Amino acid sequence: MPAAPDRLLVVRGRSGPWLLGGLVALAAYLVVDALARGYVADTLRTLPWLAALCWAVYLVLVHPCARLSSRGVVVVNVLRRHDVPWQHVSYVTYRSLVTIVLDDGRTLTCWGVPAGRDRRPPDVFTPYLEAREDAATTTGVVSRWDRMGLSGVLVCLVGMALSLL
Repeated sequence: MPAAPDRLLVVRGRSGPWLLGGLVALAAYLVVDALARGYVADTLRTLPWLAALCWAVYLVLVHPCARLSSRGVVVVNVLRRHDVPWQHVSYVTYRSLVTIVLDDGRTLTCWGVPAGRDRRPPDVFTPYLEAREDAATTTGVVSRWDRMGLSGVLVCLVGMALSLL
């Protein structure tokens, strides 16, 4: 069996960072414009809402990804993270998004990894799937909350609550 590549490979959609960049540029323009016109209080009231909108776009379009390594795949979805050793992957399907089918029948949809137009398997998964018997692991599939995403949501909620006072 061929060995899996040693480097970490992060697979995600291409359009998310561009959309987030455009939104951040628009939000920055609105904030600078309001400050230039002297609306400091209004700017401070709307700033948490703009930040929450940018954070939501980041969480939905940029943050989700699949991180492939020789030990397994880490599927990062909105507010959830799944660590899957390659031995627990039965196969990978490619519909509109990449879906990983586990050996116990569960499926994990990678929200941030589009399958492509022709829905053929991306070549990035193939070396890892072929070398999965060689990797030794004693861990199972671990699913947990994404602390960074939840922390950002909490900060945005606190900021929005303070802006209403």
